This record gives sequence, C-alpha cells and structure tokens, in this order.
Amino acid sequence: LQEACVSHTLEERLGRAYAPCPSEAPCSWVPHIRSSFVFQQLLFRDERLLALVHALTGRPPAVAERYNCRSKLPGTESANFPWHQDHAFFRMQYLLKKQPAKRLLAAWAPFVPVNDRNGGIELAVGSHKVGFLRHRRVDGFLAVTNHSLSEVVAWSE
Repeated sequence: LQEACVSHTLEERLGRAYAPCPSEAPCSWVPHIRSSFVFQQLLFRDERLLALVHALTGRPPAVAERYNCRSKLPGTESANFPWHQDHAFFRMQYLLKKQPAKRLLAAWAPFVPVNDRNGGIELAVGSHKVGFLRHRRVDGFLAVTNHSLSEVVAWSE
C-alpha cells in the first residue's frame, strides 16, 4: 500500500484514506502526534521559525502548551473555520485555568502547498490595528461576531 501511494502528496494520501468516510477524518491530530519526535523536536525547534519569532517579538520564543495540527481535507466540515483571531482560543484557555492571558504569536505552518481551493488562510487587512475582537461560539468554533467583523471591514477601507 505504501508503494502504491509513493507518488502522491500527503494531502492526496489523506484524501484517499478518508474518501469513503470523510466525516470520520479527525478535526485535530494532536492526540496522534502529541509525543511525536517530528513535532516536538523538529517543527517546534526549527531554527528558521525560531529566528522569525524572535525577530517579530524581540524575545526568545517558547513553545506554547497548546497547539493544534489540523487536517483540512476537501469536502469535510472540519476544513472550514469561521472568521476568528487565534488569540481568542488561547485567551479562553487561560481564562478556564484562571490565569492571566499571555502575549503570544501564533504560527501557521502548512505541510502541503495551499491555495484558496484547499484551505489557504485568508487575512483581514488591518485587523491587527483593531485589537482583540469579540467572539462567540458557532457550531463548536469560536468566531468573530458580525459586529466585530464589520469593524474590521470599516477599518480596512
């Protein structure tokens, strides 16, 4: 089986594996990779990523306790996320633990080439100038409220 798929990309392999049952594809792979050498020692210690984080923040980077690894397969509900700020997820984690929120920089590192067809990220120009936006739960995900989203649109025009 491994030789039969050797010419396929990771995305194509996952797509084929879950083609008969796309709703069974996990939204998050964290339980599968939590102690993986690749994630803990290679990705989170990549010198280029660490240098970029240091350049952006002026501080040595530290790996957050919370991270995610998503498989955004075409045609699956878990591939679609509403407009959000990553910081809302982290703020919620600190609030649940009754800890003060920390400043952080979230990094997105796709493992396959991305575009608007297969799950590329879309940014709201100028949204960093608006600050933290109000979020609410939508189908199990945190999403920017419509009012907050209209503030971002007005700011960027």
